[in-house]
Amino acid sequence: HPGSFPLPTLQYGPAFADFMADIRTPEMSRVVGEKLGLDLSSAPTMITVRGQSREADGKIHIDSRTKLVTALIYMNDSWESPKGRLRLVRSPDDLNDVIAEVPPDEGTLLLFRNDPNAWHGFEPFAGPRRVIQLNWVTDESVVRREQARHRVSAFFKRLLKKTA
Repeated sequence: HPGSFPLPTLQYGPAFADFMADIRTPEMSRVVGEKLGLDLSSAPTMITVRGQSREADGKIHIDSRTKLVTALIYMNDSWESPKGRLRLVRSPDDLNDVIAEVPPDEGTLLLFRNDPNAWHGFEPFAGPRRVIQLNWVTDESVVRREQARHRVSAFFKRLLKKTA
């Protein structure tokens, strides 16, 4: 289904569970924090997973101010399409004013601080586009609120899929 799904709403095997546990360790927080010049030792984490992209996805945006850091881990085979490649851009208005473009190839990790100018997006792409999003957030209430919001959204997406 298109959209982002919180980890607790998904069913997955033991290898994926181990991977999710590994990326949520204090060591991971320490390494990412050092790399980005932040103390993430007390920042809660939140994981969402996306498997499908819609044409409407990818518009230029910055992440919510409650997200301190975003880590994107791509899980696609080699990416051939020129569309669907995440672009870090200089402004909210021009997807072609590119700082960097990141193909969503399997194993690619992108980390960025959620600064007020951390604009990103991609050219519209419809189809499989698998990504794990790990965020360090300001406090635990953000995790609860975002997971509840994503749970409701995921419920309706599944419901609509069954009736279609």
